[in-house]
Amino acid sequence: MDNLFKNLGKDYSLKRRVYENIKLMIINGNLKLKQRLYEEELSRAMNVSRAPIREALDSLEKEGFVTITPRKGAVVSEINIQDVKEIFEIRETLEILAVSKSFKNISMKELENLESELNRLKNFPEERKNKNKFLLIDRKLHQLIRKNFNNSRINKILDNLQEQIQWFSSFAYDKISTIQSIDEHLAVIDAIKKNNQQLVKEKLLQHLERAKYSLLNGIKSLTK
Repeated sequence: MDNLFKNLGKDYSLKRRVYENIKLMIINGNLKLKQRLYEEELSRAMNVSRAPIREALDSLEKEGFVTITPRKGAVVSEINIQDVKEIFEIRETLEILAVSKSFKNISMKELENLESELNRLKNFPEERKNKNKFLLIDRKLHQLIRKNFNNSRINKILDNLQEQIQWFSSFAYDKISTIQSIDEHLAVIDAIKKNNQQLVKEKLLQHLERAKYSLLNGIKSLTK
């Protein structure tokens, strides 16, 4: 495990970095579902005391990434079909609301930069490095279209949901069509450029619904 984690022994923002380090390893799939998370082992791997490890695990449990059982310790949470359905139901409702409120203030310059990046990926969309690049662009686009939505609580919820979906995606990597996702994102961008708010909502909802069913199929394959 030592080679997975950064040495954080001298880091000035220790608690935050410990938390982010463990969460990143979970989201990227480096830590497997139901894998035991031993405080002592994590402490040694990151060269920190056990106190920030314990705090990080408590925070990650609240966000759904970790499950802690008294007298047994922490494990990476399992993923099930109901999790995927609930998360997408919440995300669809809140993201459509956020886009409605921030639609008029979306930066065209930033939007066109992301459009160019997506078009460059279309040549070799299914290469692993391009799949990884797409995940970053996907996150940037969804954050951009709600960037000026002045509700920090909802934005925080949406950030957490997007991280959980990225985590789920790491286990359904081969079940998700990157080229289809790219086309869906380009359709959302085109609707924004046309200044058609209703079309933006429709294209965004279509994308989220298709993403949900792709993930459901991927998660089902894990339980077979």
